[in-house]
Amino acid sequence: MSFGDELGAEMREGVADCEIVLLMISDAFCNSGNCLCEFLHTVKNAKYIIPVLVPDKGATRTGPSGWTGAYEAGDEGWWKHAQEIFDLENPAFGLADHSMAHSFKEIQWSYLEDFTPIDLRGEILKDDGSLQDDSAAECEIIQRIMSRFFRSHMAT
Repeated sequence: MSFGDELGAEMREGVADCEIVLLMISDAFCNSGNCLCEFLHTVKNAKYIIPVLVPDKGATRTGPSGWTGAYEAGDEGWWKHAQEIFDLENPAFGLADHSMAHSFKEIQWSYLEDFTPIDLRGEILKDDGSLQDDSAAECEIIQRIMSRFFRSHMAT
């Protein structure tokens, strides 16, 4: 983005132009206006998602900074936590634009059910919060990106 660019337009364009959306999902994500706009555009454009459940590092103005929902491998209902904690009345939204409030009411959290999350909550992270080199989670993220990238480019 450059100075003066409109965030919403940049997000719409960025999502429309990408092949894969890597969502770092936390409780705060589920109640953040900007994050939800990005998610709405992701669903509208039927993008492939790699959901990453992030560990909690403390409170934010929109909720815990990590994913507090339950998840075990094979849990197809993992995404329902997002639907349960989503709170349109959360003052952090600051919805001056009532058209966005209408859009948020139509969030299709169930879109996430087709994607298996990568759970980082049990990972040992580096001091800067990044994944350890060659960790199972890092390798899984890279494998999913590469798999999807080559699949979409092989079809054209």
